[in-house]
Amino acid sequence: MGVKVAADLRRNLGVVKEKLLEKLSAAFVPADALDNTRHFLETVVKDVTGAAHGLTKEALLRIKTHLVDLFPSLSPTLTSKMVDEAETEANNNDERPGKYEMKNIDQSTKPFTSSKSKL
Repeated sequence: MGVKVAADLRRNLGVVKEKLLEKLSAAFVPADALDNTRHFLETVVKDVTGAAHGLTKEALLRIKTHLVDLFPSLSPTLTSKMVDEAETEANNNDERPGKYEMKNIDQSTKPFTSSKSKL
């Protein structure tokens, strides 16, 4: 999951970086300033994606640790395995196109109106 989060962030920030560089280039900024900006943005993207990966891994470790405290009857090995499996399943679900789209909903339906007459 951490790798996917970092990859998504890198991709999104990469698009922002390219769009910003296009706009700066269109504004006729000096070439050396544009090159410095490109290097700066690449460093920011690299640093942020590394941090996102680390934070995600840290969050998963915290979840594993707290599950052991919340469910003392389950072994640490079992709770760790559950978290790892949930992460794998989440990663597999992330690969589906349109994962956030609402399925089986008729978009042409009208808003709800009460059948009671209005007074």
